[in-house]
Amino acid sequence: MSMHRFLDFPLEIWIDILRSAADVPDPLVYPQLVHKWDSSTVLSQYAAQRYRDSLSTKRHLVGVCRQWYRCVVPYLYEHISVKNREQMHSIVQAAAGLPTIRDQEDERTLGSFIRRLDLLLPGLEWEDGRFAGTTASYSNAPLLCSLAPNLLTIITTSDGDCNSFPLSDVISSKLEYLYWINTFSMPIPEWVDFMDKHSSSHLHGPPFFRGPRLARSKVQSRLGRLEGEELASFGGDGVPPPASDHHLRNRVPDRLIPWPQEILAAHGANLKSIHFQIRPSYLNHTLEERLDKVKVHCPDIKELMITLVNLEGEGAGTPGGIAMPQITNFCLQHASEIPMGPKDFCEDAIAWIKIFPSLREIRIFEESNVQDILEGPKDVFFGFLENCASLGIAVKDSQGCIIDRDRWIGALDVQ
Repeated sequence: MSMHRFLDFPLEIWIDILRSAADVPDPLVYPQLVHKWDSSTVLSQYAAQRYRDSLSTKRHLVGVCRQWYRCVVPYLYEHISVKNREQMHSIVQAAAGLPTIRDQEDERTLGSFIRRLDLLLPGLEWEDGRFAGTTASYSNAPLLCSLAPNLLTIITTSDGDCNSFPLSDVISSKLEYLYWINTFSMPIPEWVDFMDKHSSSHLHGPPFFRGPRLARSKVQSRLGRLEGEELASFGGDGVPPPASDHHLRNRVPDRLIPWPQEILAAHGANLKSIHFQIRPSYLNHTLEERLDKVKVHCPDIKELMITLVNLEGEGAGTPGGIAMPQITNFCLQHASEIPMGPKDFCEDAIAWIKIFPSLREIRIFEESNVQDILEGPKDVFFGFLENCASLGIAVKDSQGCIIDRDRWIGALDVQ
């Protein structure tokens, strides 16, 4: 084959080759987070290794020739993971520049190619950089976001409280997925303002919420990754915000509802997925009450994600007396200091499945839960699979891979 014919390949073929070589079918929609029992959320080892391998392949390809450079550069920058200040400084400088090889009329910066940012710097803060005492990483986080006008996914972390948050002003209005890690807290009006200004957003992993004038009163609000639009777990002893708070429209005047559900009332009509985190201290409001509120405010809900934290005892954290026919995907995680046995996990999963008559998929999104089941008694695992199969329900792990009999046999071979 002549070099001339090789260079005349359609761009789609070059991209297909790149995607295959770099092993990245779609890194933007599925960040593959691991949820620990203490509610922290980190990139899984699988996802981190896959990112490194993909980045290495792209770096090799970009230096092959001018054609490969043109093809690879947009994908080299589409997913950026930053873990230290030196990386942050380098990426900010690069994002503002133009590609070395480009058409003369093409004025797109390298930052315009960024679709996903993982800002995982220890102690990262998001305050306005104009405040005194800021460090390089302190002010560069919002700056980098402002240099990425086509940003679709952001995974980030920060510490402390913030009363003036630059999210709405610096993060692209095209944003579709947002995940938050650690103990950052922000006022509810700030979060509602962000949601109002990001109409394309499908999934949220928001920080802790703080009510107006309730700086020390927090309602924990944690969630993980799923397709569709997602809102936080609802639990705790939060106090509803004042009725005069104009940022919360269509509010539900029910003092039994912790105030993150005020956001559900205002924005639930567009939600496709909800994540609840259930702890012993949250059981003052029954699961049925919460699920009923989801049915009322979220007519398009398709996916439910449940994290059960440190719940012990038969039937703890399982629903009854309610049906949710609109749910087609269900995700379950047991996150406890003392691991739950495979028998209890499978029984809990079956109890949840019973309230979803239209369910098509159950995903076990905690890797240790999957391992416990695969290493547990054969009759428990096979019985669970047969029960799901009889209902037409696929069983998958956190990466979306099917869990079946062959998977159990493979686990035995490894042992």
